[in-house]
Amino acid sequence: MKKFLTAALLMLSTTPLFAARDALIDHTDKWNLFSRFDLSYGEIDSSGALMGGLKVGGLLNDRLALGLAARTVLDSVETESPFLQDIENTDFWYGGFYTEYVFNPDNLVYLSLDLTLGGGQLNVKRSAGGEESSTLFVAEPGVNAMINVTETFMIGLGAHYRFIQNVDVRDLEDSDLSGVLGTVFLRFTEW
Repeated sequence: MKKFLTAALLMLSTTPLFAARDALIDHTDKWNLFSRFDLSYGEIDSSGALMGGLKVGGLLNDRLALGLAARTVLDSVETESPFLQDIENTDFWYGGFYTEYVFNPDNLVYLSLDLTLGGGQLNVKRSAGGEESSTLFVAEPGVNAMINVTETFMIGLGAHYRFIQNVDVRDLEDSDLSGVLGTVFLRFTEW
């Protein structure tokens, strides 16, 4: 009987070794890849500017996105300063870490909050010759409304605010590059 009780106690004491482990992300969670193609409009130095963007990364349970983002000027932007030439294609770009939280992704229409944190570059030619450049810090929070067209394709509208710091170009300030952006985008999942 003692041998039986000892064996039973040993078996019961090892049970926690075989129990499931708690984790933030486990085998039942579903990861997908996503890509998002943006077209944004906002002001740069009081002139309208069209910008293109790309976001790629992983999507956990269709709710939490983690990835990379990039955005650049697509057209020519006039500057107010008579000493600076226009900001041309790719003279102003930025990118960095991207995260997004999606509310109720199974609904036909739903919302999300996103944030891009990173850096960028501004290159401006002076009217008298020469060029000035500046390395920038960028933070861009936003809110989006999306429509599920199919299970893997969404169309959306977004409103973002671009915070820029460290503009080191004469006749331009941080506030000249900071501002509200309106965005229309296409998003694809499950590549």
